[in-house]
Amino acid sequence: MKGLNFRDFKTEDLESFIPMEIFGDDIKGADLLALGDKVRAFSVFNSDGVIGVLGATWMWESVANVWGIFSEDIKQYPRAFPVIANTVLNYGFVEWELARAEAHVRFGHASGIRWLEWLGFKREGLMKNYLGLNKDAYLYARYAQ
Repeated sequence: MKGLNFRDFKTEDLESFIPMEIFGDDIKGADLLALGDKVRAFSVFNSDGVIGVLGATWMWESVANVWGIFSEDIKQYPRAFPVIANTVLNYGFVEWELARAEAHVRFGHASGIRWLEWLGFKREGLMKNYLGLNKDAYLYARYAQ
């Protein structure tokens, strides 16, 4: 993709950019790596450095929770970034033999909802207090073809 590329995630990648405010300040690369073989992540970068991380955390065989953590810089790539995200997701369905990918998006986070729906996810429901007291989230899922 023009201006963007991705590679395997490294712990220091999450410390090399400031996540959008919606993600809070409690994200730690070491926490992700501590999950060992239950997590697989890719860092997305431009010529200036890492601007986001895309990953999957296994829930059980063939089912994973997919997620992304991004800086504001991601907005500079309204076409390229979703294509990279879709490439990583398609890779997961084939190489990791996923039958189902789940994603959670904060209630009212319109751009996150649009992004998941563009990636082919379908809304399955609202999870009350999922992200803390009075912090609801939608559950989305995409299935193997």
